Amino acid sequence: MPLLEGFWIKNYRALKQFAIGSCYLQFVYVDEDPALMQYELSPVTLLTGRNETGKSTVLDAFAFIGDCMKLGIEDACLKRGGYNSLYSQGSSGPLSFGFNFRLSPHTRVLTYVVNINFGLGHRPYVETELLAYRAKTVESFEMPILFFQNGEKIVRHLMTNNKGNSDLIRVEQTDLRHLGITLLGSQQEYPIAAKIKNFFTDYYLSTFHENQRSFTPLSIPPETLDSRGEGLVSLLRHIQKEYPTNFQRILDRIATKIPGIEMIDLDKQKLNRLSIAVKKKNFHVPFYGHQLSEGFLKLLTYYCLLEEPNPAPLIGINEPENGLDLSFLKSFISDIRTATQKIGYSQFILTTHLHHLANWLDPKDVWILEQAKDGFTQTQRGSDDPVVQDMIRNNQPLGDYWSSVFFDGNLDK
Repeated sequence: MPLLEGFWIKNYRALKQFAIGSCYLQFVYVDEDPALMQYELSPVTLLTGRNETGKSTVLDAFAFIGDCMKLGIEDACLKRGGYNSLYSQGSSGPLSFGFNFRLSPHTRVLTYVVNINFGLGHRPYVETELLAYRAKTVESFEMPILFFQNGEKIVRHLMTNNKGNSDLIRVEQTDLRHLGITLLGSQQEYPIAAKIKNFFTDYYLSTFHENQRSFTPLSIPPETLDSRGEGLVSLLRHIQKEYPTNFQRILDRIATKIPGIEMIDLDKQKLNRLSIAVKKKNFHVPFYGHQLSEGFLKLLTYYCLLEEPNPAPLIGINEPENGLDLSFLKSFISDIRTATQKIGYSQFILTTHLHHLANWLDPKDVWILEQAKDGFTQTQRGSDDPVVQDMIRNNQPLGDYWSSVFFDGNLDK
């Protein structure tokens, strides 16, 4: 699956000009530039900062692009209150999103860019869309797979192999409310476009909600888990039936982390519904989904994500610390780091207010978000700060400095 190395976001809510990873130093990426390669995103990225610094907005930006592909530009905007509610106040230019990928560790950088503007019929439309391999010179591309500009037509250089040979095909685009990659990625002949499309449409954003306590009707399709955790029982049933080894691994992990758990299973209840059933030590009758704590269900959801046989390429988790004991959280972060070392596994972007998470990750994987003087988000990689560099040399954890001025206006100093 594609490896995300960096991204930029412009004019999207609090993210007037935001970039991390390989896009951090400049918006134009030059392939194999050592100064930029050192910023490439790792499998686990942590976004920290106070309230209203744009952490959740970063996670939502990926979901927005996915909705643009699934629903169309206009409906994706309406889902979030309309284009004007998304556009950074006082800004100029379109909503702009850019993402750098590698399809495998040693391949060329592949960039996907989308610019969305407002005007045609007082509705949002695609102004520019580009999917292309980066060249080794500034502002230069090689082997463009898709290019669309000026609201007139799509010009597609369709790849036939990885050596640069291509056919030039011009295709009229009559509906400017849909992305070209949606059509291209749905056709079997264009696997590269399909991989980038699926990266966004398969993106999983976890915001967790207690509604997942409820029973799940047996009629609900398997493999269904929405961002709030609803459908957990259905997903567990699918894993139990199709991948029993993974299911047992989930149960074993939970049982070793929570004292007194003897068994976790799925039980058919009244009205033909399934529920999670947990047998605890000293109790003869199992506890069912509506009786279980939010923390337990949240932990179970997270381990389902880790053991999902076909994991999402990118998983965003908003404030995983809520409702979880520190020891559970530390173990989960460790398990994430272990899992993401596997080739072809998911990448994670986490947001947090909890300083301990910064202790458990490498400072280069921690990005600090703050509200600048103009009210918009600015960011800095944790390991770039001279104070943090000194802490690293003295083996001091980054999180121990959490409450100091470093996390309170330091970027403006």
